[in-house]
Amino acid sequence: MPAPVVGGDIPKLPGDDTQYLSEDELKIQQKQDLEDKPPFYIWIDEAGIVHTEMHPEGLEDEEEVAQSVTESHDHIFAPPFRLDEKVQDGACCNMYEQAFIDALTPFKSRMYPDPDLLMPFALKQGDRPAWYVRIGKAGKKTSGQRFVVLRVRGEPVEASIIALNSDLKPLYFDNKLGLHEYPENWHSVAYQETRILLEDADVAAMIIYLDGATTKTMSLEVKWADGTSPD
Repeated sequence: MPAPVVGGDIPKLPGDDTQYLSEDELKIQQKQDLEDKPPFYIWIDEAGIVHTEMHPEGLEDEEEVAQSVTESHDHIFAPPFRLDEKVQDGACCNMYEQAFIDALTPFKSRMYPDPDLLMPFALKQGDRPAWYVRIGKAGKKTSGQRFVVLRVRGEPVEASIIALNSDLKPLYFDNKLGLHEYPENWHSVAYQETRILLEDADVAAMIIYLDGATTKTMSLEVKWADGTSPD
């Protein structure tokens, strides 16, 4: 048996005619293969058409860096900022009880359809398309922070939000939901996103109503945490 060669070519056994590459030659070959056959990804658009596109070089590194940055919240619902008690005692939202769709499982996304398929939210200025989200109030064993992530897909929109308790009494209102736009990339269509910190344990539901027209491709994704570990 030939002795091992440190830092050189792989030694051959008697009768072995295989042409082995050295470590340096292998790196050169890998680099050439990457140039000749760059990575690609496949995705299907809303019309069902399959697309094959080149994978943007270095994208994974950029995303890892972005995810490592501490995330801030666009809205904070905390008891000192509750609506006036007279407003809380109002009956603005009880009539929509049957319209709410539960998203009761933390750390798991729930998709909501085109709001035109749901009950409209009535304002003095006219009806507005809306999503009705129920997450339930904070449990007794909850520790840490509760937060909600809302992602809107489809055409960019402007929206308002009402946060309610379990009796559907309004606790908070913001007439301009802070939606940040994220462009389409290799693994996701374009979307708008907002993050809401729930410092108020009584917040159990939300109504998100839109200020403009909707499209059939519009949807809402809701994901939230209840202050406990996902494990």
